Amino acid sequence: MPTINEPLLRHVVRLIRDNPTRWNQRKYVDESDCGTTYCLAGWVYRVTVGEPPMDDGAAIHITAARALGLDLGDAGRLFNFTDVGEVTLNETGGIARVYYRHPTFEEYVHQILKVTGVNLDDLLIEGIAMDLPGEIEAILTEGTRQPELVG
Repeated sequence: MPTINEPLLRHVVRLIRDNPTRWNQRKYVDESDCGTTYCLAGWVYRVTVGEPPMDDGAAIHITAARALGLDLGDAGRLFNFTDVGEVTLNETGGIARVYYRHPTFEEYVHQILKVTGVNLDDLLIEGIAMDLPGEIEAILTEGTRQPELVG
């Protein structure tokens, strides 16, 4: 396995974590109501080269793979992790429907570990308090406050 550029990978994953509305793993680069969105490869390209071309996914893919130290096979397994399938069962236990959705940030971090061997769980832990209600966040950050019980 090639040597992974872990500092660059960590930097880009932090950008994705901190800008979730600007992450779309299904397209290298795209325009949305929230502005320009990028997949992991698009973010790597943007950080290392500049604004990625809208119409040249191959250039983005190859440039990002090289910058991260990935061979093209591993880059494909990482950059093309675009959908997670969920199965709904019917009453008899048979498959009623298969639904595909965009991976969550946590699922994508797990895919990064599987493909690169780089463990980014610390980025998950750092980001936990960002989504919690204020009372719980205060407990986690201060460590001494107890929530008031409503009786």
